[in-house]
Amino acid sequence: MDPLSKALAKARASRAALSQADQGEGVVDRGLEQPERLPVERTRPTQRNHLEAHRILTNSGNAVALAAFKQLRTQVVQRMRTNGWRTLVVTSPREGNGKTVTAINLAVNLARQTHSHVLLADLDLRQPSVQHYLSAETAPGISDYILSDTPMDEILFNPAGIEGLTVLPGREAFSHSSEALLLRKTVDLITALQSQYADGFLILDMPPVLATDDVLAFSNHWDAALLVVEEGSTTEPDLRRALDMLSVKPLLGTVMTKSQSALPSDAY
Repeated sequence: MDPLSKALAKARASRAALSQADQGEGVVDRGLEQPERLPVERTRPTQRNHLEAHRILTNSGNAVALAAFKQLRTQVVQRMRTNGWRTLVVTSPREGNGKTVTAINLAVNLARQTHSHVLLADLDLRQPSVQHYLSAETAPGISDYILSDTPMDEILFNPAGIEGLTVLPGREAFSHSSEALLLRKTVDLITALQSQYADGFLILDMPPVLATDDVLAFSNHWDAALLVVEEGSTTEPDLRRALDMLSVKPLLGTVMTKSQSALPSDAY
């Protein structure tokens, strides 16, 4: 077994104990006044060829990949619901490991298969890209809300054909992203979304954990993390550092992208 696989196995072995230690914590009480209910999102068209070109799975897409994401979805739902968690961060050790594609495909499968309302928020304020994967159009994003008070009904959207999925896209990049995340209006917005989607799930696509402090700085506002690693790219030292940094909150699991070999049956 290669060093990366050994480290992943160790992470899986310790996950149960970590989850048990954190069980019952739930979302931290932030003491913020709840804003008014957010408006209903607009529907934006999607094109199958655009989605498939950006590795977003459609119902007629790669059967093996679809099956893998269904298994991932089921395990995520079971562990989130068991612990009363609603907000999941998707991150990676480094850029390019596949976290955004994983976050989108997970959110799409959650919305399609669990009949729960799912919100996918692009909180990678350094390199926002979620709406680029879903649509050829460029529209306002969370940066417009933060900088220009653009109303949410001009930002939130539902990708056509994916019932139950709402997207909070990004647009303009922030060089000081953790500071932007911790602005009162940003925190109030995420709090409002957590209230509105209390019967479903929030999936937060956030920057690589070794590249910025965003994930840790925002840790009071999410419940658990999913770590995306890339076979042939993620090194054992990077994996160990990422796992150590994420130990402040429950680690739901790890996802290996671009794998050339079958993983153990209990891995995901």
